Amino acid sequence: MDVVLDKVQIVQNLFFRTAEFLKDLPLRKHGPPSKELQARCRPWLFQSVPGSYQFAVAIQKPAQQEMFPSGDPEPEVLTETFLSILRATGEDPDENLKAIVPKDDYRATFLKMTRNLAPTGKVVEQIEIHGSGDREPITLSSGSRKVISDSLRVAADKPTLPGVSDKETVLTGVLRALHLDDDWIEVTVDSRHQRVTGVGEVVDDLIGPMVNREVRVRVRQNKRGLPSFIDIEQEE
Repeated sequence: MDVVLDKVQIVQNLFFRTAEFLKDLPLRKHGPPSKELQARCRPWLFQSVPGSYQFAVAIQKPAQQEMFPSGDPEPEVLTETFLSILRATGEDPDENLKAIVPKDDYRATFLKMTRNLAPTGKVVEQIEIHGSGDREPITLSSGSRKVISDSLRVAADKPTLPGVSDKETVLTGVLRALHLDDDWIEVTVDSRHQRVTGVGEVVDDLIGPMVNREVRVRVRQNKRGLPSFIDIEQEE
């Protein structure tokens, strides 16, 4: 059930991010979506089949037409874009997703959030997302997760900065603390607290839900011998 609740939260965050992308807003780094956006685009989540691990998502239309349109995406457009982003991210993140989401910062955020939605295979084998009507479902699996991780790895592979080792290691442990303004997170690995610096542009609704959960953090050693952040993903 914890896994299901985690996935529900990711889906909700993805809907808000899709709405912000369609409104051409700058990528939100901190805090929740605006109250106006939440009121107009809030996804309704409820159990689809009692006793199952299925849940349904619906977007409610405004109660009445506005005299002066606000530029908010219609629920149908929001839903179609959301599904298109999920499908492209899981199947072809390098070409199809780039065509749908040309902005690098939004594309990276969608990739990381969808990777957390895709299962690792340890607890859940695969997740299917069905749109309304008779259309082919979107399937996310551990294979999808690897495709997304490979795409992110290529994007993150940049020339090594002076004083930073090019040797990568992976820290697997529990994310215990973070301070994005001060540019660090803290992971407990085998009862030892390990601080990782250089977190940079990680958005808080991506990393916030990982607190007190098991994570995998890719790092390099900086010039002070401390782990320098490359990437983070949640384990199941």
